[in-house]
Amino acid sequence: MTHPNQRSTTDMFTHNDIGFRPVEITSVGMVAERLNNPEVCETFTNERLAELQNSPSFRYYPKFFSREEQLNNESAGCESIGELEHEDQSLILWSEAVVKAVMKLHADGKIKLTETDYHRNLSLIAVEVNSLDGQDYSNRKKRRAGAKLESRALPCARTALEWRRTYIRAGYNPVALLPKQKRSGNRNRRWCIDTERYALRVIDHYCAEKISKPKAVSRTLDDIKAENERREQNGEPLLTVPSRRAIFDRLRLASPYRVCARREGIDAANRKFNLYETGVDVEDPLERVEMDGCKLDLISVFSYFRILDFLPPERRKALERGRRWLYAAIDCRTKVILALRLAENPSADVAVKTLRDVYSDKSDIAAACGCDGSWHEGGPVGELVTDQGPEFYSVEFRAAASALGTTLKYPPAGMPWMRGQIERYFKNLGHHLLPLLSGRTGFNPKDRGDYPSKEMACLTDDELIQLIVRFVVDVYHNEPHSSLGGETPKDCWERLTQQVPPPALPDGQAIRFAFGRKFVRTIKGNGVTFADIGYSCDALKEAFNHSPNRTAEICVDLRDLGWIMVKVGDSWHPARSNVPGMDGVSHDQLKEAKRALSYKYSAQAELTVPIIRKALSDISDVNRAAMRRMELTPFHTTDEEIERNEGTFRFSLRTQTEIDDPDGYGLDPLSEGILISPPVRDEHSASSKNVPIACDASINAAIPTHKPSKKWTFDND
Repeated sequence: MTHPNQRSTTDMFTHNDIGFRPVEITSVGMVAERLNNPEVCETFTNERLAELQNSPSFRYYPKFFSREEQLNNESAGCESIGELEHEDQSLILWSEAVVKAVMKLHADGKIKLTETDYHRNLSLIAVEVNSLDGQDYSNRKKRRAGAKLESRALPCARTALEWRRTYIRAGYNPVALLPKQKRSGNRNRRWCIDTERYALRVIDHYCAEKISKPKAVSRTLDDIKAENERREQNGEPLLTVPSRRAIFDRLRLASPYRVCARREGIDAANRKFNLYETGVDVEDPLERVEMDGCKLDLISVFSYFRILDFLPPERRKALERGRRWLYAAIDCRTKVILALRLAENPSADVAVKTLRDVYSDKSDIAAACGCDGSWHEGGPVGELVTDQGPEFYSVEFRAAASALGTTLKYPPAGMPWMRGQIERYFKNLGHHLLPLLSGRTGFNPKDRGDYPSKEMACLTDDELIQLIVRFVVDVYHNEPHSSLGGETPKDCWERLTQQVPPPALPDGQAIRFAFGRKFVRTIKGNGVTFADIGYSCDALKEAFNHSPNRTAEICVDLRDLGWIMVKVGDSWHPARSNVPGMDGVSHDQLKEAKRALSYKYSAQAELTVPIIRKALSDISDVNRAAMRRMELTPFHTTDEEIERNEGTFRFSLRTQTEIDDPDGYGLDPLSEGILISPPVRDEHSASSKNVPIACDASINAAIPTHKPSKKWTFDND
């Protein structure tokens, strides 16, 4: 139990910059009213006041509204002796010792409170003052002969008695004894308001014209002299001409932030006058992730797949060279890099792909880049922080983040320290990896010097992303990090994820809605087709039978063609591939397999599923690794390329069921439905009509059968 302290209704305390005054004090607490709104009262228990006692936002002022305290504040100009300098504190305490010595000797009956008796007993008062002020103890220390002893001259009788009265009126607060000459001086304006206005022009000259301070002062004095010449001609009173020092003082007292903002710009002022803090307080992995893009200080060759090995020297020189953009995401708690991606230019597509990598296990990419360690770090993001670039403000990126339940935050522009983790990573990359590569440009022209960056550029995009990924996975993740107390980012991730496992990854439908590509396809007998693969579900069968709309919107995950999402009406439904063995097969793998088989089976019109599956398994490890690295380069698959490749696939996929039973209905979505009778020729009519036939075996046996010229399918209109 917290015991109540002695409090009074003349006290005051502040909490979160709100002043309170007690109006009722009880044994369990108090009721206090707000100073800015006396009609609002709050209850503060003794326990709550004890908790607030050590809070930086809480201040308690005993007897603040008492008459003695107000007189003390008026005379002293400060609230506590702790606010004063050391010399002022020493002087106040000595003055208090003088007052206490007079009061003690008077209480003992040794002196009277008169000026005559005070002067008669100066020696007695001096001994008592030295005792109360600690001078006796200081003077008793062993010193050499001739050493100086500190002492202060006693005040005259009138001053000493005035100090006593002031001390009593202030409620025995020694701050009231602060000499008033500490606040002396003429602080009034020495000249008229017009002269002051002209003197302040020194700030405009210094900021707008970007000249030196002495020149700005000279320009200001010239303005005042020109104004005096005009006034003299018009018979008006002249302005007082200030000294150069006075004008310098106006410039010196100007706001440094405003001066820098006007001379160098607001962004430069923000960078120069920003406050350094310890950063955002994050406790768990993936609680806060920062993402950004940076133009690499390196010139590379815009090509892929080691094309330089197959080109003559003259063709190599003709290849385009330049600087790529690198997009990355970092976990602020463990400092682990969650995604990396090269880009030709900033775009919403690149930002969305980088976010997709944050939610994925990238160990296969690390293996494709030759890394010894794994790159499995990733998962659902709680708070994603980016800059205000158009790629992060795009509808595609914001929709993907919203679909995954991620909170987006955009710190103010021009304040990179609000995203300090990702900015620090780019700087770390520029200091440790890029100086080791050919074609580096340095941080600035001075750092670059005479190095021929463009002539030395030899790294392709495939090689560049391979080096960056390997540096991150094998070097950066395994080096002690200063902000982690010497722990490596990888060890920190493993330790914290063991303590607090991250949330479960989004399901397949959520991933497809967030990162999938959307297209429009026609509903046919085998459902809908994408990449020459048919996809079907019960909803598509119903739509094919009854819906007048023959098109459907699909959402495809290019990394897994095993199933897609199909929009039928107002609802989305999963549709599985009619071709078995497509689970986990990416669009790039399927395209590469068909490209390779187009040379081997150029005379064959159709490819069977076993042939395609064998081709997928026969793709070499080198080629498969190169395809994984290509996903991180600017040569990734675009929507336009997908549409273009749809018409260039030379082969159609057929399952083994279609091959074994060419006249069957292997892919007929209504193969298990009601039997539909064939058309019957009416002898009395010139045209053929479809007449209903009863479902009776004898009647059906009497009807002459007519085999159609070809199999009826859902493709027929």
